[in-house]
Amino acid sequence: MADVLSKKPELFKKVWLALNEIKSEVLMGEGRVYGGGLHKLEPKELGLAPANQIFEVLSQHQVMDL
Repeated sequence: MADVLSKKPELFKKVWLALNEIKSEVLMGEGRVYGGGLHKLEPKELGLAPANQIFEVLSQHQVMDL
């Protein structure tokens, strides 16, 4: 992803918008909940969330093979 965005920085906003479309329930389902209702999402847990929207953005801009 870093390589693609360094070659095509105009995709930053599109990827960001795609990430914002991931429902909060999906993200919370990957993390953990502490007493009192605090939700915590570690980077490894975030990596488990589906990223279909990002792949769609990349395929629309034909950068899947960069």
